[in-house]
Amino acid sequence: METAAAIEIGRKVVKVADKVLKYLKEDNSHSYGLDEEVSVLLSGKDVAWPASSAVSLADYTTQDGSLTIAFCETSLDVAVRLVAHPFPVSSNLWNGPDIISDTKFRAMAASLFHDLIWEHASELAKAWGVSKTDVLGWGDGVLYAVWMWASEDTLLGRIEARVAWSVCEFSKGWYHTAKKWLGLHTIALATLLAAAGCVGTPPDWQVVEFTGTNAIIRAMGGEQTVEAEPETISTTAPSQEKEASGAGAGETSVTPAAHGDAVDFSSLEWAYGGFKGGGAKPVNGVEIGSLKVSGNLTYKWVAGGCEKLGATSREDAGHTICALFVRNGGRWKGGKFDWISTSRTSRDLKNIKSGYNGWPRDAVDKAEAFAFVIVSEDGKKRSNVAYAQK
Repeated sequence: METAAAIEIGRKVVKVADKVLKYLKEDNSHSYGLDEEVSVLLSGKDVAWPASSAVSLADYTTQDGSLTIAFCETSLDVAVRLVAHPFPVSSNLWNGPDIISDTKFRAMAASLFHDLIWEHASELAKAWGVSKTDVLGWGDGVLYAVWMWASEDTLLGRIEARVAWSVCEFSKGWYHTAKKWLGLHTIALATLLAAAGCVGTPPDWQVVEFTGTNAIIRAMGGEQTVEAEPETISTTAPSQEKEASGAGAGETSVTPAAHGDAVDFSSLEWAYGGFKGGGAKPVNGVEIGSLKVSGNLTYKWVAGGCEKLGATSREDAGHTICALFVRNGGRWKGGKFDWISTSRTSRDLKNIKSGYNGWPRDAVDKAEAFAFVIVSEDGKKRSNVAYAQK
């Protein structure tokens, strides 16, 4: 009886293992193309040097033209800018995140630059005079920083970022060899060991600027070509794209307006908040997206920051205001409800709910949809308009 039970358990284990390996193999067979440049600017301690290297690195573009890495200084720290240039699906440069689903924007954004760095690790190591392992580890830091930024402070996103970084750190010295000679069993083992805490702590690097989110969204949509017709390119942010494409009967889909506005700025009625910003003009390079409104309001910076609208620093919340608009019966009404800074990507809604400067206390509860914009204190400059369905 015990033998029969043991055999049955063994069969179940083999069946589960077979399913896991099939998933891993299928996951590794994915390939994505890029039809537009995607750029990220990172700052933080040692971001401009691979681990264990004191070498000051030079700007470099890979021989195939798919990746440019440039080192610079910001008002905060030494920084590095990575630019992923368009490449076809057939190049097999980007296969998405390993293990974790390719359907999540945060995972795809992080894997784009990580895949490009790892794919060109030998070339970059030779160009910079450092070891390949150093380059791989530096790429892991980029993966973690972008993943954390795109996770918008969600618990699941933070966990995913740490696990992904841990797996890559654990396997960076032997990943390609193991994948070629030992198969994906070793990758599964690395995942388990990493999850058990067999590696250290990821670097504390920050995303200062990120542009090209829509190119990643299009790749996630399964486009098998880098040829994109101008009229098909959406200017909505990740969460907006999903909401717009999912509009059903009785819902109003979002038609992107000029300057990357998800809602026509001229349709916004400045009725509350004691501030008139209807004359504000969009500033190039200032873009927000991923708007969510529930118990509070959250968004993310796609490009630029409040510094381009008059703020003196990332933490300065005294020169730019945030304005929310709610849609009811096809009409957008709202206005100022708080001050904002680049470093703050969430605001509570207590001012609105307390009736701040004419705001109806139940405005958020009764809203059909939301529009959000950041405006300079003089009412002359603004970001794009972000959108969120309720």
